[in-house]
Amino acid sequence: MKSHSIKRRKATICYNCQTALLNSENYCPQCGQENHSKQASIRLLFNDFLSDYLTFDSRLFRSIVPLVTDPGRITVEYLNGKRQRFIPPVRVFLFLSFLYFGLSYLTGNESSTLELSVNESERAAQAVTEAFQKNFNILLFLYTPLFAVIIRLLFRSEKRDYYVNFFVFTLHLFSFFFIIGIIQLLLFGVINTLFSGDTNEMITMVVQLGFLVFSFVYTVISLKKVFDKKYTFLRFVGVLVISLVAFLTLLILAIIILFLINL
Repeated sequence: MKSHSIKRRKATICYNCQTALLNSENYCPQCGQENHSKQASIRLLFNDFLSDYLTFDSRLFRSIVPLVTDPGRITVEYLNGKRQRFIPPVRVFLFLSFLYFGLSYLTGNESSTLELSVNESERAAQAVTEAFQKNFNILLFLYTPLFAVIIRLLFRSEKRDYYVNFFVFTLHLFSFFFIIGIIQLLLFGVINTLFSGDTNEMITMVVQLGFLVFSFVYTVISLKKVFDKKYTFLRFVGVLVISLVAFLTLLILAIIILFLINL
């Protein structure tokens, strides 16, 4: 294996498989994980992503399945140093986001499409609407690190203090949301094929409500498992309120900027 040029803070054991390591060993001889400290870093996240981008093997399934069925598990294992078994957080986030937005485009159900009623004569407003629709995905990517900041405000502790811990959690949580979005798009395609009219609308509403409740419960369980804080539910409500205000603020700023550009 090639040796990375980044400065390592070496450990005496491999956090992935618990094999004893020598100070001279840059990689675990048992599982191949890099000999680095348990604490991840932003640089490590992106090094993981760039090292073998799109090299998906059985780790894809080992990452996707627990993302849906075991809230918070792969986040805890990653933050505890067990990084060899799963796809790195940045890579799985980007892979699932590209898959979701691509599927949205192919099915004609783009998440970036907002129905904004504007007068056809108001060309500037129409141009803003179109520009916003095209750049909504970028807005979502910009919001991801901001959401990690909000989580850190209410769930920071001595054990989980560094920002990267909350960023990893956010990448995994948003990856889960993309999986849910992909499943919904596929289900809606089937529903639209089999049903029409009021029946279609009723089934769609029930499915959306079910996924919303599942996502809500999943997020609370994930937060509890990863950060182990008291009053997790109340803290999560605080996260929802703050994140909604932050997203709306970001949204308004984006619309203003797009409007000024298209004047």
